[in-house]
Amino acid sequence: MVVPVDLPGSTDQELYIQLRNSFLDNLNSNGNYDDYEEADIERIRTDDKYCNRFILHKKGKFEEALEMMDEALRWRKSFGVKDVSMATLPLEFFEAKAVFPYNKDKEGNPIIMILVRYHKKAPEFAKELRRFVIYWVELMEEQTKGGQMTVIMSCVGAGLSNLDLDLIKFLITLFRSYYPDSLAHILIYEMPWILHPAWKIIKAWLPEDFVDKIKFIKKDSIQDYVNADNLPVDMGGTNTTEYQPPTQEDLNNAKNANEKRVHFSHNPESLCYTKGIATENGSPPKPSQVVITDDYTVIGGILKISPATHLLFNKPSDDATNDVVIKLSCMSEKAVSFKVKTNNIQSYRVKPSLGTIQPGNSIDISVVLLPGYLPQPSDKFLIMAMEISDPTLSTPNLNILWKSTSTDMIADHKLKCVLKPEEPQEPELEKSLKNLNMVLTNLETKLQALDAKQTSIIFRQTLQLCLTVFLVMMFLGHAFLHTDTFWPAVFDKYFG
Repeated sequence: MVVPVDLPGSTDQELYIQLRNSFLDNLNSNGNYDDYEEADIERIRTDDKYCNRFILHKKGKFEEALEMMDEALRWRKSFGVKDVSMATLPLEFFEAKAVFPYNKDKEGNPIIMILVRYHKKAPEFAKELRRFVIYWVELMEEQTKGGQMTVIMSCVGAGLSNLDLDLIKFLITLFRSYYPDSLAHILIYEMPWILHPAWKIIKAWLPEDFVDKIKFIKKDSIQDYVNADNLPVDMGGTNTTEYQPPTQEDLNNAKNANEKRVHFSHNPESLCYTKGIATENGSPPKPSQVVITDDYTVIGGILKISPATHLLFNKPSDDATNDVVIKLSCMSEKAVSFKVKTNNIQSYRVKPSLGTIQPGNSIDISVVLLPGYLPQPSDKFLIMAMEISDPTLSTPNLNILWKSTSTDMIADHKLKCVLKPEEPQEPELEKSLKNLNMVLTNLETKLQALDAKQTSIIFRQTLQLCLTVFLVMMFLGHAFLHTDTFWPAVFDKYFG
């Protein structure tokens, strides 16, 4: 798909129109349509207010606004924002009543209420919790038609166990980098003194102009921002309305309403099935079998994929990248176009994700697991292939071809992402015994050296004693044999 671009107009052209044109020009030049959601590209093309919000957010700095627009749209695709809905979130998150919408502030901005005391940091649920926050932010975006919102973080009853700096940083990053000019205020209500040091950490993440949006308030000052009739009673207000979370029936109805989810709807779960392959003249596809061996898989008789069924990732480490290679080989007499997709684009990067392979040639696809992520049981990569008659098609034209080709005419195959099994570890007891044995052996060697040294010392002492005794005996013998002359001579020498 080639995105139409408004041609540059006069010099007094609105800045947001120039921003739109620059973004779409870059998109058409680079052909990286898969980096963005189609709905987001359409929004850039048609929503003047949305484009202008980037200009307002960056205070008229064009290049910074363009960079933010590109970053925000890439993030929306990688995070999977379009797939976040009530139907895809755990009911328990709603029932906890820790995050929910609550009336409006004095400026008419909708409020997202966060009760910090109900939050417990749980790394295993971090991703889902972020999706939950995104759900409410997106809902506010829809209700305000691109207006602003206020966040109230009530710290009443909260302690260190409720503090989640990662979540706070994520929330701030949303409004700083991904939702332009959408934050009116963050009101931090009744922060206890024990949490004050955390503010110094948080403040270091913020640009100076963003710090001004954060206000520390108490019961006697919150009505500077929110009227009493829009505040709950425990904050000094008069509103007795309580947030009612959705029920399981509500979630079931949302699912039945065909809300979007991340999946490969056209690809059966089975790893071996019959699939149609596109023909040159567009005639009905011929059936083709997926053949799986220990080392590779062949789909539709046109593309060989190695490895066969699983991508094995190493355990993440600080000193090495964690990537694997998918080797694709063209088995057809015609050129084959391939496309690689994943259902977890937040955790992986793929290069290249789209291209063409000439007959008899191969290409290596690099799949990188990003730092901070582990392969999840549901993570998969979808490899798709179809024969094409023109191997010289450019990337934009390949995109057009893929979008216009029926899924029934494409061969595909899924690879599951798993963590490579670690080498078998010695049982702890056996390991401890081995270490103890080494210590004892070392001690025994030292004792043997000490014994040898002690034996040498005893030998020398015995020799010295024997020599002393010998000399004393000689002296006494000499005195005994010469008694008539020895003793008078001694007496005369020392006492005479």
